[in-house]
Amino acid sequence: MSWGSLEEVPEEVPPEVHRRNLTPNCNRFAGQKILVTGAGRGLGSKIALAFAEDGADVAVHYHASAEGAEKVAGEIRRMGRDSFTVQADVAKWDDVRRMADEVWRRWGRLDILIHQVGEMVTEQMSWREMKTEEQVRKAIDVDALGSLYVIHEFGRRMYDVQKYGTIVAMASNVLTTGSPRAPQYAAGKFGVVGVVKSYANAFAPWVRVNAVAPGYIETEATKARPDWPRRRKFVLQNTPLKRICQIEDVIPVIKFLASGDSGFITGHTIYIDGGFTMPH
Repeated sequence: MSWGSLEEVPEEVPPEVHRRNLTPNCNRFAGQKILVTGAGRGLGSKIALAFAEDGADVAVHYHASAEGAEKVAGEIRRMGRDSFTVQADVAKWDDVRRMADEVWRRWGRLDILIHQVGEMVTEQMSWREMKTEEQVRKAIDVDALGSLYVIHEFGRRMYDVQKYGTIVAMASNVLTTGSPRAPQYAAGKFGVVGVVKSYANAFAPWVRVNAVAPGYIETEATKARPDWPRRRKFVLQNTPLKRICQIEDVIPVIKFLASGDSGFITGHTIYIDGGFTMPH
């Protein structure tokens, strides 16, 4: 049943129901220089390709997925855009500083930073499996500290060198629900939003900083998890829009926050979860 009436609703609806009148790719990011972190695979690679399809030159960051990153950069170059790969462990400040220096050396500027890299291993680890400080630190180091280092180094250059820029970070809807299953993951994502709000103030009025907070995104990685069928059923039952978040639902919101269409928005987090967190 729907939440607002006694009318029967389907258990699941197709994505097309909510994707009418999508903004087509129209080179709205033509000439823009963009860096996407964690773009060697998964969601990051899709984001990088989506911006390239919309006219942008895209730098592809990776930590360990060198082969995947080169493949993504090659696809972007075949579109006629400029692209190169850059390696860094975002949990290490020196690595991030080196990465920022490399981007400015190659391009002399950066218009948009999409910082979406996160620690997925700890998100899949329940609190009962946490037994060492290293396991907990991994989520904090990559999500919270990594976001601080990346946004600090790139945002500082945007602020000091060019007096403009846009940053979009990746949070999660655990900001509203918490994560009783994986509190270490929630702690890392809460850190992301703290960093976003802080630097949105620090870098104003020249640089905008926002975040997106998706719900459970159905990817090949999530579908491979043994608990996914049970979790998927739970999410569907508690999502008013009656479907699971897809990568294609996340990218348009990231593009919106990266574009001038959101030019008077900073320091905010937009939830992309079909209403899952609405009752909280």
